[in-house]
Amino acid sequence: MSLKKKLLAACLFLLLASLAFGVFADIPASSTFVNKMNFTVNRHNNLHQNGALINLWQLNHNPSQDWYMMADGTIRSASNPNYCLNIHNYSLKDGAVINLWQCNGNDSQKWSRVGTTLRPQKNTKYCLNLHNYDNKNNATINLWSCNGHDSQYWKIITH
Repeated sequence: MSLKKKLLAACLFLLLASLAFGVFADIPASSTFVNKMNFTVNRHNNLHQNGALINLWQLNHNPSQDWYMMADGTIRSASNPNYCLNIHNYSLKDGAVINLWQCNGNDSQKWSRVGTTLRPQKNTKYCLNLHNYDNKNNATINLWSCNGHDSQYWKIITH
């Protein structure tokens, strides 16, 4: 075998090994956050603008329901990763508004996965919450003190 073919074979082997062993692991798979009633965290009308509404919607595999969970704690829109799941004005209190905002590195956009909950990294006593456990399209998703209720349960489905 010629040297050129050996080098080509070696490069191909390294590429395949890199893919198999996750060398490109910094490119996340998209995820959907689904509650026990098969509703998801949704970007209303798939809008990408500061303050865009985050609500609940029946799982339908629309791009508005796909997110990237990044190593830095941000949860980004899979269809426009410049926008993050955000606690409006970083208001850490029951009922705080959850919206979409251009990613800026603020703590209001950094989340931790704790069991089946999503919590702000800097104050894990609060959880991403389905207000009043109102399982219907367009229901409010907000922040609430973690209490173990099903309104704070989010299963992650990775695509």
